[in-house]
Amino acid sequence: MESAAYCLGEFFSRASSWRHQTETRAREYQALADELALVKEQMTDQGRRWFNKEAALQEVVKVVRKVEEATNKRLHEAGQTYAELLAKVVPLHEQIVELKAAATTS
Repeated sequence: MESAAYCLGEFFSRASSWRHQTETRAREYQALADELALVKEQMTDQGRRWFNKEAALQEVVKVVRKVEEATNKRLHEAGQTYAELLAKVVPLHEQIVELKAAATTS
């Protein structure tokens, strides 16, 4: 009977030890799972921030292209205006030179 009681006590001792080990491992696994969830959330947030930055950069590129098109159009118009004004100024300058030449000869 003593042997049976000893065996039963030994069994309960080992069972308690196994339970303690199992609970410890469960806490460790839960801590790892929590850490993994946190890392996953951080990666998801980082991905969202990257996506938002990428979308913002694409919008900036669109705006820059529109500004570039508008600037090129205004530059072209200014070039045309300059050419038109130059076409008017050159004959006037020639007339001034002719009038000055006529005034000095007379």
